[in-house]
Amino acid sequence: MVALLVLIVLALAVLSPSFFTGANLANLTGQWAAVGVLAIAATYLIIAGGFDLSMGATFAFCAVVAAGVGTQYGTIPAYGAAIAVGCVVGLVNGLIVRLGGINPFVATLGTSFIITGIGFAITNAQPFYIYDGSFQWLGSGRLWTIPYSGVLLLALLVIAGLVLSKTVFGRSLYAIGGNEEASRLAGLRVDRTLITTYMISGLAAAVAGIISASQLGAGQMTTDISILFDALTVVIIGGTSLSGGVGAIWRTGIGLAILACLGNGFTQLNLSSHLQDIITGLIVLAALGLDRLLTTYRKRGMEV
Repeated sequence: MVALLVLIVLALAVLSPSFFTGANLANLTGQWAAVGVLAIAATYLIIAGGFDLSMGATFAFCAVVAAGVGTQYGTIPAYGAAIAVGCVVGLVNGLIVRLGGINPFVATLGTSFIITGIGFAITNAQPFYIYDGSFQWLGSGRLWTIPYSGVLLLALLVIAGLVLSKTVFGRSLYAIGGNEEASRLAGLRVDRTLITTYMISGLAAAVAGIISASQLGAGQMTTDISILFDALTVVIIGGTSLSGGVGAIWRTGIGLAILACLGNGFTQLNLSSHLQDIITGLIVLAALGLDRLLTTYRKRGMEV
């Protein structure tokens, strides 16, 4: 995937002189900030053997909460309310999956429908607009040439990578995703760790929703409903194994860069978005095929 990213960047730099410029690359970090934040949390969950299909609905709902509260009470309460809602959703998902014993796909699909229904009922399918400049600073402000949202994404990638690779919590996620029963027998608090990971997922969805509402100056339940699939695509392209126990944040960063460069390059070259979908799909299939081969190789190595 690293080699593929290098090839994509070199090709786009030749085909579109405006691609490989500081301003364009800086803008990419802001444009893909929300997707990247979701992808970080998805990486944690998938490594631990979990899954959260409600992230997209939580993302949109938290954007609505942030915009609605911000209109009435200001920026800080708006951000705090959205984060609180995201954490509560993550906690509920974790409790349903771990203590209720329900398959994470089914459980989070159910909560996704519930969140979406509540969101549309509250908004009456209408957007909540907010014109407060302080609310929009995260989406419109810049540190030199890099959007604040991009700076936040880069900081979260570094922090999440360090937590995953250098802390007991991070190593526990690998152990649980690799073999949950062995982790339990080894004394790891499996349920607590996984519930915490679902809360991180909800928190990430809230942060992504805040970024989106800040960039658009509005929150609505129909905001970029495909964002969950973009985040999962990033994680898969990065090489995090869907079977659990394998992955890294830097890999997710590579996947995010590949998807962002493809999207930006196709736009600059005025190429069909359908062609981009085809190429992205081929990359995803190739990544899944590679994951399958590596998983088979690891299993044979353990048997030997």
